[in-house]
This record gives sequence, structure tokens and C-alpha cells, in this order.
Amino acid sequence: MCVRGSQKYANHFKVKAVPAVLFTDADGDEIHRAGFLDEKGLESALRTALEKYQNRPVAWRSEAGAAGSKKLLVVGFDDEAGEALKALEDRTLVKFHDRCEFVKLPSQKDGEGARKWGVASFPAIVLADAAQENPEKAPLERLVGRKTPAALKAAIHKALAKLESKK
Repeated sequence: MCVRGSQKYANHFKVKAVPAVLFTDADGDEIHRAGFLDEKGLESALRTALEKYQNRPVAWRSEAGAAGSKKLLVVGFDDEAGEALKALEDRTLVKFHDRCEFVKLPSQKDGEGARKWGVASFPAIVLADAAQENPEKAPLERLVGRKTPAALKAAIHKALAKLESKK
């Protein structure tokens, strides 16, 4: 977006110097901003933005523990091929990673983890409040079957909104 000559947009996006470039995702959330003086500076800013806005692996744990500053507990049970949970690595979901603790449990129908989290079919993802002592008893959202990144994004956004409204 060009803000030269448009003080309204410059103020809205808090642009302090020009020329400047601001990269946002589809939600309008800022990915990267930079000032530049020449073509090389602009190319560098674009490369940095693209690096930040790319698919990123999830740091899975094998059990829920102290969440620290994480708000949302994402418990995943994958499909037989081990591919269903890869949707969480999508670039549109990366911005939520710092607010989520990811735990992957074995996808066994009568397994301890599946029983504990109330999961009967796979793949499944359970979203819960990471701060609760027994989050499995009151999940915020339960998703069963393969989900698109857009569906996962909506569910995560909804669960985080529920957590924010509790404050």
C-alpha cells in the first residue's frame, strides 16, 4: 500500500518515515515493516517478510505440562498417514504458534490419551485452556476429521476469543 501523500493511511499504520513498506497478512495483521532507500533495501524487506510468512513446523510435545505464557492447549491425534496435523503448520496459522502449546498423543482408539480427551475417531484436535488444572474436562473446541487451515484458523481464533472473554 502506498502511503505517500495520504496522511490518513500513514497515521493509521503508524508510518514514521517514507519511503516505507508494510507487509500484512490477509487479516490485516502486520508481518513486517521496513524503511528503504533503494531497490536492494526493498528486496531485502520483501525477503524478510516472506521468511516470516511461511509454513513453519509445530513444536509438538508428547504430554501436556506447564504452559507458561501459552494460553491455548492444542492436543492433536493424527491420522494413519501422519498427515492431518500438518495443516497446523500453514503460514496462516503461524501467528498463533506463540500462544499455543502443542501436544501430540497416539491415535489409538482405546488408548489412554484418547479416552482422557474424549476422542473416539481420528484425526482429531482438541483445543483447551492451557491454564486449567484439568483441561481435558472442559475443552473449548473439539475438531474431528481432516480440517483445512482456514477451518483450524477459525477454531483457534474462536477458542482464543473465549479465553480472552474469561479475563
